[in-house]
Amino acid sequence: MLIVLAYSVLCLVSGLWHTRKGNYHGEAFPFHPLGAYVWADAVVFGLFWTVSTIVLYKIGDWNLFWAYYFVFSAVRYLGETIYWFNEQFAGKKLEDTKKKWPYRFFKDEKVVRFTYQTIAQCLTVVSVILAIYFAHRWVASL
Repeated sequence: MLIVLAYSVLCLVSGLWHTRKGNYHGEAFPFHPLGAYVWADAVVFGLFWTVSTIVLYKIGDWNLFWAYYFVFSAVRYLGETIYWFNEQFAGKKLEDTKKKWPYRFFKDEKVVRFTYQTIAQCLTVVSVILAIYFAHRWVASL
């Protein structure tokens, strides 16, 4: 958990550094596992994971940590699914999908939006299942 803590602090510090330079919406790729997709996310989620990891470290139960992580991930990915669903059908588009990685493969902005939506849906399912699994292990260990 100390590695996760260091990673979370790095996420927070990097997010603060980028946002102070005005780079709020730049992609925070190294911190996607913490739910941070842009640098403004990195500030919020870096702080969230720093505090959460300290508390979970003091509790000292890996099953609880992973259940916590996957519940967070399920909520985050569900939010991303809704975001990209809305982006797909919105009149005014917020995302320049030509700059997103799926555009290299599909060359269609609608398909890029759909791709992000379906990836988020798949990750939501995986996160829910893993959250249930680790929550079960945590409860069984009490």
